[in-house]
Amino acid sequence: VIDTYHEVQRAFAPKIKDAPPPQHNKKEYGQKGGVNASEMMAELVSKSKYQAEVAADTVKYREVVTDLIKRVTAFKAENMDELRRFLNEADEHLDRLTDESAVLKSFPWPATRFDAFREGVGLDDELEAMKRKMREWPPLGKLRQQGLKKIIDYA
Repeated sequence: VIDTYHEVQRAFAPKIKDAPPPQHNKKEYGQKGGVNASEMMAELVSKSKYQAEVAADTVKYREVVTDLIKRVTAFKAENMDELRRFLNEADEHLDRLTDESAVLKSFPWPATRFDAFREGVGLDDELEAMKRKMREWPPLGKLRQQGLKKIIDYA
C-alpha cells in the first residue's frame, strides 16, 4: 500500500509543481477580503432609515439645539422650582428629536451639566415625597426623643 502511494505521488508530483497555485476570490468564501470595516459601516448607516431620521433632525433642529446648549451652559437656578421649570422646557425641545442622544452627539452638548440638573430634580422629588410621608405620621406629643428616633429609623 505504501509503495503504491509513493508511486502515485511521484507520478503526479511534476504536474502539481508546474501548476499555478489556485486563485480564489476571498469574498467568495466569506473570509475577510478587501472590505474596509469603516466603509461597510458607512454603507449600512447610509441605508438606515433611523440614521437618516437622526441626520435630518440634526439639520432641522440645529438652531434649537445650539440655543439650548448656550442656555444650559449659562443657566444658574435660584431654587429647585426654577430648575424644574427650566428642565421641563428643555425636555420639551429634546422630546421632538428622533433619538436625543444620537442627535446631541453631533453637538458640543453639556451632558454632565444637564444630567446633574436632572439628577438634582430627581433627588428633590424624592425629598418632597419623604416630607409628605413624614407629615402623615401621627404627632408624638412632647416626646421628642421618640420622634427623633422614628426619623432616624425611617432614614
